[in-house]
Amino acid sequence: MTTTATLISGSAPQSVQIVVSATTLGVGWTVTGTTGAYTWTVPGGEGVGDGNQLVLVDNRGPLNTPITYQYTAGTTQAASPVTRTFGRDIALQSLDGRRTVGADLMYGSQDTELEVRHAVFSVPGRRRPVVRYTNTGAGGGNLLVRVDIADSVAFDELLEDGAPLIWLMGSSTFDMSPVAPVLVTRASNTGIPEVGKREWGLAYLLVDDPYMDTRLGAFSWDDFDAAMASPDLWSTFDAAFTGKLWNQFDTQDWTLL
Repeated sequence: MTTTATLISGSAPQSVQIVVSATTLGVGWTVTGTTGAYTWTVPGGEGVGDGNQLVLVDNRGPLNTPITYQYTAGTTQAASPVTRTFGRDIALQSLDGRRTVGADLMYGSQDTELEVRHAVFSVPGRRRPVVRYTNTGAGGGNLLVRVDIADSVAFDELLEDGAPLIWLMGSSTFDMSPVAPVLVTRASNTGIPEVGKREWGLAYLLVDDPYMDTRLGAFSWDDFDAAMASPDLWSTFDAAFTGKLWNQFDTQDWTLL
């Protein structure tokens, strides 16, 4: 049994495909990523072995730092480290990893506020109030980022459906989590013509990742090569994709060909 981790897709930051050659029948397993002191479970990364190969895709790993993926089912097997390189301070990404916008992270983004949950009731005849309280929430903050004007349309599309996003940073950005699912509650901006950027203030709440039990789909060039294995590769390709768009090519499940 072997475990491998491979950077895939042409977009940046790249996702990681984790392949376990065979799971142990009837034994519970988890697949996690680790960099430094930060550890997370990859999407769809828990289950029970069926004896077959396991293929998972992760887009929740921090940037520009070596990541070690581990498959644990009684014993632990680790893949060789991989690094998701990215040339900007922060990547804002849809949960499925298909839409990404890179940005400069500005001073002030480290400021956060906890959500203190309580109710106070003044009662006649008492000098002190009656209070009710519950657990303090994780709260949120205001992310300040500068987005290139060239990415304005992509940024608008990223926010359009109102779904939670994930931010991706390096493993040591102040004391902020390098990866966090957030719900944007307000978005305001200022244009900065002299540098060709737009500065966005994104008020956010920290939320639980809503799709951690959902496996992501992505495929490597090895998957493409296996699907297209033929004495006449390009004729096979042309027959399969005649009349289809590039977006359909990008989302093709190569295991079905």
